[in-house]
Amino acid sequence: MPETRPELELPFSLLLPVYAGDRADYLRRAFVSSVDEQTLRPDDVVLVQDGPLPDALRETCEELAAGSPVPVNLVRLEHNVGLGPALDHGLEACANDVVARMDADDISRPRRFELQLPLIADGADIVG
Repeated sequence: MPETRPELELPFSLLLPVYAGDRADYLRRAFVSSVDEQTLRPDDVVLVQDGPLPDALRETCEELAAGSPVPVNLVRLEHNVGLGPALDHGLEACANDVVARMDADDISRPRRFELQLPLIADGADIVG
């Protein structure tokens, strides 16, 4: 279960774009590893649907949003605009100034944010 958020840590959003070429099983694993399994969870998730998605992928997005332990904002783009513009739309929807990025086929280690956030709080602009 997630730990209590120490004073020095900043609220942060998780930005995760998905498009028609992504796999639903990979997206599910990426989401679970970066939200459910984290020792320090994001305050919110922005899941950008970059254009129309196959039914299985769209349903997975909806299931993940409905079952998430943190609020999820589904940003649905009518047409596929590509990664850069999709991220721009997602950034506009993020509730926090600090944004963690995740791709639909990435997997996060359980302590990812617990280890990264103190570095940002100490002044790092980018942490990878």
